[in-house]
Amino acid sequence: MPRPLIEQIADMCNKVMAEPFIRAHFAALSAEPIGLGPTAAREQMEREMKTFAELATAMGIRQQ
Repeated sequence: MPRPLIEQIADMCNKVMAEPFIRAHFAALSAEPIGLGPTAAREQMEREMKTFAELATAMGIRQQ
């Protein structure tokens, strides 16, 4: 995906997440949006995929 498009989507997401009613909805779920930005979000997802893949392997869960 082209970087300018990624940046545009990230900016739009940040604007939505700044809306008071959205923040209130997240708060009601005991969640807090952190707005990592595209690069940090990708890095976080890669770390989580690795962690959960290792966990699935340790538990004997196979991909179907």
